Amino acid sequence: MIKRGKIGVYLKELQHDVRNLLYPYTASKLTESKKNSIKDFVGAAGAYGVSHMLIFTQTENGNYLRLIKNPKGPTITFKIEEYALARDVIKHVTSKKKQAKIFTNILQAPPLLIMNGFTAAAQAEGNDVMKIVSLMLQSLFPPIKIHEMNLSTCKRVVMFNKTEGHSEENGQQKDGEIEFRHYGVSAR
Repeated sequence: MIKRGKIGVYLKELQHDVRNLLYPYTASKLTESKKNSIKDFVGAAGAYGVSHMLIFTQTENGNYLRLIKNPKGPTITFKIEEYALARDVIKHVTSKKKQAKIFTNILQAPPLLIMNGFTAAAQAEGNDVMKIVSLMLQSLFPPIKIHEMNLSTCKRVVMFNKTEGHSEENGQQKDGEIEFRHYGVSAR
């Protein structure tokens, strides 16, 4: 997980939050310098067994996240429309609940993945774009081995929800969005 160019303080914090989200399958202590290029990271990725790269960029038009599959692609670019930082969620929850246990030891196990709306979107569009996006997002997380899974280790869930597109007032068709959520869960 790297950044390209100058990014703002909040996007830097989002990068840190996404790094925590992907833990334990991320380089949590990766440092980068202005001299590093994407080719440097791609070259080192093979030696370290890195399968994906996430790149945060910021332009005057908005914030973007590029998801790159190593070594030969594909690359998908997402525009970040809205986001909430982990500290904002913690602040909100702790103001409502005094003894909240948030993000303590739950990051030690990988999250469970829930995908919603991608199959319908792929069938409606009639092309393979949504299939590729779905496969890329799924490959970020380890597969679940149901027979070997211990329910007590399931501490968090990541959900991707594909919303349908709609027509805007000016008559243009707006593509749907992919909503992304990270939940802490407890089994009782």
